[in-house]
Amino acid sequence: MLILYNPPSNARRKPVLPMSLLALGALLEGRYDYRIVDGNLEPDPAAALDRAIRETGARFLGVTVMPGPQLSHAVPLCRQIKARHPELTIVWGGYFPTQHYEVCLRADFVDYVVRGHGEVTFLALLDALRDGADPCTIPGLAYRHPDSGEIVTTGMPPIPHPDRLPD
Repeated sequence: MLILYNPPSNARRKPVLPMSLLALGALLEGRYDYRIVDGNLEPDPAAALDRAIRETGARFLGVTVMPGPQLSHAVPLCRQIKARHPELTIVWGGYFPTQHYEVCLRADFVDYVVRGHGEVTFLALLDALRDGADPCTIPGLAYRHPDSGEIVTTGMPPIPHPDRLPD
């Protein structure tokens, strides 16, 4: 089970469809159980995430992060969630982590960064972690090397052809 989180995208929490998470969900359908928590709709996103993690036994939290309000909400919230659930694997993706993966991975609460068009990369990461495989060859991933702590990236993934993605 995994939780996908959309931090508030503006100061007024104007409801904007979390298109990136919906696109990701289309690829996850039938393969992984997931729940989307939308910070634009939740009065207390931290409580909603904590409740969803406890109710579902989620092992993964995927967070989409853009600069601005999403980043300013995601940092303290992910720090708090990781402190409450240290076994949870937190994966950041989106515009900000793609460009600033090194900064994101300096935070001990971010375990992986999915770079670029991340749907296929995220799915491959979930498969690798589920199977106990080493994700180091998955294109579009950044992480801390388990032995040295050095930040490593596998480069940018290819842009998937739209006809090869689910509706």
